[in-house]
Amino acid sequence: MYSPALRAAAALFLFAPLAPASAQEAYEGAVRRDEPKQEPPQPQMTKAPQLLRSVEPAFPPEAAAGQISGDVTLEIEIAADGTVSDAAVVTSAGHGFDEAALAAVRQFTFSPAEVDGKPAPVRIQYTQHFVFEEPKAPAAPPPKPITFKGRILERGTRKPLAGAAVKVAGTELAAVADESGRFELALDPGPFDVEVVDPAHLISYNHESLKAGESLEVTYYLMPKKFGLYETVVRSDREKKEVTRRTLQREELEKVPGSFGDPIRVLQNLPG
Repeated sequence: MYSPALRAAAALFLFAPLAPASAQEAYEGAVRRDEPKQEPPQPQMTKAPQLLRSVEPAFPPEAAAGQISGDVTLEIEIAADGTVSDAAVVTSAGHGFDEAALAAVRQFTFSPAEVDGKPAPVRIQYTQHFVFEEPKAPAAPPPKPITFKGRILERGTRKPLAGAAVKVAGTELAAVADESGRFELALDPGPFDVEVVDPAHLISYNHESLKAGESLEVTYYLMPKKFGLYETVVRSDREKKEVTRRTLQREELEKVPGSFGDPIRVLQNLPG
């Protein structure tokens, strides 16, 4: 059995509040009681918006006339469905750039942004660059395929006639023969007339025809204006024509020997 004194000590231990084991433990307990309460977590963007449809802004006529470039920074409010609900200019460029950028941005479409995994409205910044460029000249059409080609040679010697010109009558198309006498032209299908010209040769006139999907190759021979080393020119008067007329009487015809009085026989016996 416990004595009364022991029972009283045991009761005091069981029901009395637990005292700190040391001063350090008492200090740490006080610090824990003074800590501030934790704030709830802030919303987090889990998916950024992506531009799905953009509109090219019109270049302001005022800026184009002055050949001016500029950058406009905009603040865009994107609704939960990805449409642009509002837009405002943050950095202005003037010269009509601000208005053009706003008109284009309001027609943009984005994929919806997500905050904590759910679609939500967001606000972003967007910069529109306007760069003036000189108008480009229209691209040249592709060259036509070579459909007419050939050689120009001297008749008799078959010497290549470098520098001889090939002209298509009624057009401005022409070609000049190279050192080997060759030439090339791109022509449309159909008939055409060709003139081959060289200063030391006679002009050659030719009629050709091209069919669709084919090419034509020819060889032209030009007649030289001079033959050999020297040129001989012979000039003469036109031949004179002599005419002799004779008149015979009937009585004379009947007296011609051997005619037996027949005038026809007399005519047959005349010279010539």
